[in-house]
Amino acid sequence: MRIIAFIQDAHSIKDIMKAQGIPDFHAPPPIPNFIDTVEAIDELPTYDSFEPSPEDF
Repeated sequence: MRIIAFIQDAHSIKDIMKAQGIPDFHAPPPIPNFIDTVEAIDELPTYDSFEPSPEDF
């Protein structure tokens, strides 16, 4: 028999994680607002589907 439970109590979750050796969850770092415009391009190049791309030469 398999029992599946959804535990919602934060204290119980921390106790289970500690018993299993799982580190506490930490939120990922925030996404930076600065966008480097040196590498940005204004438009995508268009290629004819019947001709090889310039990278193939």
